[in-house]
Amino acid sequence: MPENIKIFNSAGMDTDSAIELVAQNDSIENFNARFVGTSEGEEGLATNPESNSLIANTLPTGLNKAIGAAGFEVTRTAYSFIYNSQQYHLISKLDYDSNTITNIFENLTDSGADNVLPLNPLYYVNDIKLLNDYLLAWTDGYGQPYMINLTRLESGDYVTLTEEDFLIIKAQPMVVPTVEFRSDETRSVNLLKGSLFQFTYQYVYLDNEYSAWSIISKREVPENESTPSVGTSVTSNNTLVVGLNISTDRVQKINVAARIGTLDFFFILTVDRDYILTLPSAIDLTAEIREAYDPTTNTYSFCFYNDGLYTNIDPIETDLDYDHVPLKCETLESVNGNILALGGLTEGYDRPETDVLVQAVSYNPDIAVVPPDPTVALRVENWQQARVSGTSYRRAVIYYAGVAQTGDVFKIVFSNLDGVIYDTYTYTVTAGQDGNTEAAVRAFAASLPYPTTVYLFDSLYWTLQLTTRRESETPDGGREQVLLVDLELALAGTGASISKSGLKSNSSYQAFLWYKDKWGRYFPICTDESYVVKTLSYSQLQGLASMIHWEIYHDPPTDAAYYGWGLSLNNTHQTTLWVQGTLDTTLTTSTYFAFNINPLKKFNEAYPSSVLSYEYSAGDRCTFVYYILADNTSPKVWLDKIDVSVVDFEIVVDTVDPTIIDYILKVNIPSGVSQATLTGNNVLLEIYTPKKRTEVINGTTEYTEQVLYEIGESYPIVNGAHTVTSGDIREGDIYIKSREMANGVDLNQLDSLVVEDFNFSDFYASAFTSYGKPRSYNDERGRIERKASICWSETFQRDSLVNGLTRFYPENIYGEGDGETSSNYGWIRKIRQRNNVLVVLQELKVGYVPVFQAIVEDQSADTQYALSTRLFNSVRYNGKNIGMGNAKESYAEWNNNIYFVDPFRSEPIRAGLDGVDVISGKMSKYFKRVLQEVYEAGKKIIGYYDIFYNEYLLTNETIGDILVSFPFTELNWQLDDTYVIPPADISLTAQGTKGVATYNTTTGIATYTPNTGETGSDNFTFSFTPSGGVLTTKRVCLTIEAGDDCPNEITFADVIDAQWGEVYVSNPVLIIDIDIPAPISISDSGGEYRINGTGSWLTTPSTVVNNDYVEVRVTASASPSTAVSTTLTVGCQSDTYTVTTAVATTTTTTTTTTIAPTTTTTIAPTTTTTTTVAPTTTTTTVAPTTTTTTIAPTTTTTLALVCGSPSSYTGGIAYPTTESVILGSATGATMLLFDAINVPDRFIVEWNSGVVIDTGYRGSSVYDFGGGSRASFNASLTGLVDPITLNVYPDMTTYPDDGYPRILGSGSGATSFTKSAASPNTATVKVYAPMSGTAWSYTMECPGVTTTTTTTTTTLPPRQYEIYSYADVSLGQNRGDACSGINPIYGSPQTVYAASNNPLTVTQFFNNIVGNTLVGEWTNVPEDGDIIAFATSDNPSVKYTGYADVVGNITSIAPC
Repeated sequence: MPENIKIFNSAGMDTDSAIELVAQNDSIENFNARFVGTSEGEEGLATNPESNSLIANTLPTGLNKAIGAAGFEVTRTAYSFIYNSQQYHLISKLDYDSNTITNIFENLTDSGADNVLPLNPLYYVNDIKLLNDYLLAWTDGYGQPYMINLTRLESGDYVTLTEEDFLIIKAQPMVVPTVEFRSDETRSVNLLKGSLFQFTYQYVYLDNEYSAWSIISKREVPENESTPSVGTSVTSNNTLVVGLNISTDRVQKINVAARIGTLDFFFILTVDRDYILTLPSAIDLTAEIREAYDPTTNTYSFCFYNDGLYTNIDPIETDLDYDHVPLKCETLESVNGNILALGGLTEGYDRPETDVLVQAVSYNPDIAVVPPDPTVALRVENWQQARVSGTSYRRAVIYYAGVAQTGDVFKIVFSNLDGVIYDTYTYTVTAGQDGNTEAAVRAFAASLPYPTTVYLFDSLYWTLQLTTRRESETPDGGREQVLLVDLELALAGTGASISKSGLKSNSSYQAFLWYKDKWGRYFPICTDESYVVKTLSYSQLQGLASMIHWEIYHDPPTDAAYYGWGLSLNNTHQTTLWVQGTLDTTLTTSTYFAFNINPLKKFNEAYPSSVLSYEYSAGDRCTFVYYILADNTSPKVWLDKIDVSVVDFEIVVDTVDPTIIDYILKVNIPSGVSQATLTGNNVLLEIYTPKKRTEVINGTTEYTEQVLYEIGESYPIVNGAHTVTSGDIREGDIYIKSREMANGVDLNQLDSLVVEDFNFSDFYASAFTSYGKPRSYNDERGRIERKASICWSETFQRDSLVNGLTRFYPENIYGEGDGETSSNYGWIRKIRQRNNVLVVLQELKVGYVPVFQAIVEDQSADTQYALSTRLFNSVRYNGKNIGMGNAKESYAEWNNNIYFVDPFRSEPIRAGLDGVDVISGKMSKYFKRVLQEVYEAGKKIIGYYDIFYNEYLLTNETIGDILVSFPFTELNWQLDDTYVIPPADISLTAQGTKGVATYNTTTGIATYTPNTGETGSDNFTFSFTPSGGVLTTKRVCLTIEAGDDCPNEITFADVIDAQWGEVYVSNPVLIIDIDIPAPISISDSGGEYRINGTGSWLTTPSTVVNNDYVEVRVTASASPSTAVSTTLTVGCQSDTYTVTTAVATTTTTTTTTTIAPTTTTTIAPTTTTTTTVAPTTTTTTVAPTTTTTTIAPTTTTTLALVCGSPSSYTGGIAYPTTESVILGSATGATMLLFDAINVPDRFIVEWNSGVVIDTGYRGSSVYDFGGGSRASFNASLTGLVDPITLNVYPDMTTYPDDGYPRILGSGSGATSFTKSAASPNTATVKVYAPMSGTAWSYTMECPGVTTTTTTTTTTLPPRQYEIYSYADVSLGQNRGDACSGINPIYGSPQTVYAASNNPLTVTQFFNNIVGNTLVGEWTNVPEDGDIIAFATSDNPSVKYTGYADVVGNITSIAPC
């Protein structure tokens, strides 16, 4: 039996004193004896300790070990946790009164075969607490902290238990609420208008545990809304249908909240699950069915009318990101019986590594200003073009829908394939064609100088078909195409306003990727400079809008269950106002333009409550968007990159007639447009206040921290994979909207504009986004250990519906602060409330933390207690250096005394009300020796207090722990004994007859190697001497099974048309599916083989092992049409490699001789000749001379590549080039390094029957949408099939910009996929090169190989710099252009300061005041990726260039 170490109350052992000094009542050695009597009395006599009573209990099959137990007098029960080697772990209940044990839970059996209680025999359940008589809480320091309702568990209410039933933390809803506007004709009221709502919801679990609130919904807005001048239908958009996921039957109720704008959330609804399940499957407003439950999606829906009396929710609840229950805790305690405290915390996840693509692309927001019925407005439903087969011209087909109205403008732009514009044709619908689309389309067709046809398609669309000119008819001899099809509608005064959430143009956003575990715990967000997205200016977009396109290439992190994207506010514009105006030449001076913006005045006069207004502030700027000629019939003239400072804004009152008031905006004169150009024309302006990147705090200028936000999206992770790997973000912090405003030239004319504004409506405050909960880069610190911290729950209120035991606010944390527990004393191993003090047992100290009271000292240093509102107050540490180490299993308590072992001192300790003391008595040396031996052996010291005998008992850990890795099962073997044996104490004593056993005395691992060819049974023996025992010998029996040397099928690709006499090497073949070496040999017909691509070529037999690869080679014959073969045999498999030379070919030469008139030619009689003699010319036709020449062919043979080997190509169109790469059986991240150079190419990698990498087209941006060479790229793809969608180009569905793929980045790059299995061992690389003159290269690295790329740049010191000019890469400009000053920045050199750390960091460019001008984020200067020219202020004669990015870095610096 285990050796017991006891602390005696009276007479006992004395091993410290000399024999002559041992007291009379003590003994020198007295093991397994006590002097305090037995249950029969006998006090004072030496008696044997009584044994425990055996209580029968049924245990599951396998090896079982009790790893924790606790008893509770209040319920007269005890609960134990039993580890089972086959995972059938038990929770057992002992009834004190009936003396019976009941298994109340058996893992796997009661959990549907799921391992929901993962006990580990190395981690004891040391903390078991009973709260409110029915909630059992525990922790083992291995898994998450647990708590379960014993009443439900014992009654079977759970039916099949889940992991969530056991955990303290309760999952919050992870499915985002859906919101949709509907019109309820049965409700003659609209209480939604003028308010924009967001929604969130929470789960209420079976025991009234409240989850954290869900991700906040997107802010649904009505797409169109009547202006104040038009009557509003009260039934239009008068209800919101909200959809919520109701989770599992563990959720008994759902609470729903809403907010208007950014105000606090208010409670709107609570609904029982039982009620939800009775509802119909769909909402039907006509039948007044306003609630529904769809079982196919598990979604509850209801109609929200904003017609209730609602109460606000404390923001501390709705702001809670998740319940901050740690992933692990060392100990837990019930404080005051109604608060759960957890100590020694491990929490958080590390920041994931990501591989993503995040970029800005454009789309059509469809904000045409239309009447209330949007189907009425004239629109281009679709258009497409294709080259007519066998010709050089193209045929375009344009489908028009809707109703043409007077003033609508048709527009078509023609260009060559490089985008050089030939002609632009427009046609304005006349009054006679108003409402007659057919007549308008036919008139437009008749105005075009091209062959056209007009017809009605599908009874819906009036269709215009035209044919472009041939090359001989174009101005430059190029091929002509339709570049743009557009409409400009002349609708005005409709009374309808359309508004959609969008992204700010001419700005940038910081995107981020978030992950959460299944309970809602955050991972640190993923973001860096590659997540910065810069949007184009509105002039560059020309009516389109920007959206963020994202793609995910990496695998999600372990433990992540959900993911989504988030966004910052725009980085550049604090305010914005879009207004029309006209240049006032009488007020314009040589230093500024003066614009009359009276359309704003007239708008405010018409709508006095409008939110449109402008108040000048220093630093304001103005962007010129476009202008239209005074007659308002010409197309817009877009003004790109014209952004100037606002000088002033004045309201000018006429001195003669005070009723005449003008709004005058004064701006700096721009360099990109002249006064003459703008004079008399209507100009659209954007006036804005730039965002400030710094703020002054206590006299110090500091950068403002960027706040990021969730955006109402969430995706599940299923089977360790992202369910959605690409998507778009369209909703941001502005609204793209229609606005009816007076014309700048003619104030009596009302124009319909598409503008941007932070307000949803022009008529009430509505500057609200769809953003949700805020995030920041450092809101999560990764995986951290709070060794000396304690967190706690909210309270449980008995006999109420308030159960706060699962609510953990992040603020409820104690430790590492002033006067709090410190990690200087190691981990907290145990916390225990004793009266009004929490005793904290750390590794090196014992501390005392008052509970709801504070300790104060009076002038005489006497300790006094005072009430406190804080749960935990200042700690007081015991003065002695005594702690618990890692011996928390030694903990025991009774009668306000706490007992434990200090493993560092190797002595037992008592922590009582009178202090902390060593209690080894006269056995100090004995305890130091024995406990040190136990501690060094890595065994646990288990403590228990016997309240009958008033004894603190200690025992060594039993040997049962070895069962964790015991290789035998009770089905074949009977376990007789268990031992703890140091590895060095074991020795082999007898070998078997069919093999040899070896033993490692350090690791304790024995290895048996059978002799070749042996099968059947064998054995060997080993011996050892257990502690206090005799030499023991044990036998290991084993069975030898025949190995498998028959590999997978091997196949060589034969070669035809081989060159004569050349050496040919086969494709490599991988040898797998063998578990012993397999013999390998080759036939003697001149063939050779090589293993793993290294070493000599062999002809003699050898062996290969699993995952080797083999190549063979032969020399081709020196004769044509001749085959040479060799056969390779591996184990049971073989294949023949054959190389066949090419056939001979014949060349025929024909000679024609022309004879002058005066020449006579004699023809040999054996030659057949026809002679025709003309009066002036004689021609003799000579029979051809036939020459036979044998020519060896020139061929290119592509074999399989081995991973790590480069591949490259230069030449013409190849769509695609397909190559196989052998990856072997290794697993892990597999890197593709690629370079498409300049001409676009697309790299696709297939593995395991699926596409694992798709780079998209990479190359120069001149081939991207809007680039100068876009047309030639599109032309090369026309008629080809997209390898992913299988659609034929052009494909407007997949690529809405122009029907062709975008260029997703520069030519070079790196990406990867995870090879998650040993097989398949090859990948296929397909490179799509649709254009001639292409060149590309790639290397597929082997799995697990990482590649580091080093870039060398010129390093410049911190100092002042002068920025001069830039080169626009999208226009094909280069460093030389930048050096020559092709595009000056702000018209003159600008002085800035920059810090240097290679690359040059020039963030200060964005925050410098130049004169009175705030330099915005590359406002009116380069776009991301363009080249900047600059010089140091102290040496301006030496200019440098470098590539600028959107976040302010300049890289690849080189001198001009």
